[in-house]
Amino acid sequence: MLKTTALLILMASSALATPAVENDPCVIIGDTAGEIMKAHQAGVPLARVMEIMGVSDFWRSVVLNAYGTPRYRTDDYQDRAVIDFTTDIMLICYRSME
Repeated sequence: MLKTTALLILMASSALATPAVENDPCVIIGDTAGEIMKAHQAGVPLARVMEIMGVSDFWRSVVLNAYGTPRYRTDDYQDRAVIDFTTDIMLICYRSME
């Protein structure tokens, strides 16, 4: 339970704490998507992440996409999954702005 609480606090704080370079909406979205994937990789239940992210169709889609991917056992593979997912979401965001 403590691990889940720590992850949830991290997710909330990363969405709020944005240095100047992170005023870019795609960076903010990508960072938040990465935290969602971290939660998935750590075993946080889908229902809990959905509750935190709310009912927005956009975030619901991001959460479901993250949870539709495999969970990995090693830190290295988990880190790769987070980086890849973050990059994919950022690409979608930037492409939608073209």
